[in-house]
Amino acid sequence: MDKNMTAIFNEKKFLSNYNKAISQIDKIEEFANSLDINKIDKIFFVGSGGAFTKFVSMRPLIIELIPISNVITSPEELISLYIDEITEKSLIVFGTKTGETVELIDALNIIDKTKSNIKMIGFIGDENTSIDNQKIIFKRISSVDTDVHIILFGWLLISLNKKINQENKNQIKDELISIGQNISDILYNQKEILKNQVSERKIGTREMWVGSGRLWGEICCYTNYVLEEIQWIFSQPIHSSEFFHGPFELVDKNFVPNLVLNTDNNREQDLRVKKFIDSFEIKYILIDMKDFYLPYKYSETKKIVEPYILNHVFDILLNIYTESTGKSTKTRRYYRKIDY
Repeated sequence: MDKNMTAIFNEKKFLSNYNKAISQIDKIEEFANSLDINKIDKIFFVGSGGAFTKFVSMRPLIIELIPISNVITSPEELISLYIDEITEKSLIVFGTKTGETVELIDALNIIDKTKSNIKMIGFIGDENTSIDNQKIIFKRISSVDTDVHIILFGWLLISLNKKINQENKNQIKDELISIGQNISDILYNQKEILKNQVSERKIGTREMWVGSGRLWGEICCYTNYVLEEIQWIFSQPIHSSEFFHGPFELVDKNFVPNLVLNTDNNREQDLRVKKFIDSFEIKYILIDMKDFYLPYKYSETKKIVEPYILNHVFDILLNIYTESTGKSTKTRRYYRKIDY
């Protein structure tokens, strides 16, 4: 196998991480069953950066499966805006890759000291982190290679839902357990296509990424926390339903938006953007999720897996960009370099 292509997407590492994460699926169901969702009146989904945007990607499924008042918020606003709303009937679900985010640690400690019997679940990517070393009581889920593992978070939502019967839950669980190889295969088959698309663009110029629906959070994550934070490329996410309310005026031969196409009900509004961009007869990066489609047995699986796949598509794009720019997660100017 070409070493460069392995660097872009490492199948062995992907499958190892997937299987390590999915091995917790029964534990997550036990967490959910122990909570008694009927006694919870508010859920706070808390994170910064990529953790925040992963919750945003899953917001449609949250609304569909969890008929409880909920909010996606940052650690700072959890305290400044919502502290008085947090009671013993609240559930806090937080996410972090490093477990070292000072704002999150401070917020959790404030809640632990000022509130009693608060139920908390934490998705944490690294092991033996500062959060783990606090005296905060929470149920820990290992995200393995990320901040909030979308597959595991989606399964938590399903496990909390009381309308899906146990037989159907078991069937969805079996599909999530077995689908890792299929995801790996389809990412492997698309990586060269993605590399060819990038090769037709000039890397380093400003970028706009357009998309919608269940994929929106991942698009925000890629523009803000990959292109800007890691690649130092000015970029902006634009929702396809907002594209024709201003941003389309920026498009010309020197500025081309990139586009992500949904497979669901949002596809038509995404295709309207595609038609406009295509009229300029210029090259752009197009990620059509139909090219990553898998024969899902259950709609819940599709709703969880598609944003997870897009997250890894963007990881592949980061690796392709890194080959050209030399910038990666290890090359930062300010992050953990200075006090801020």
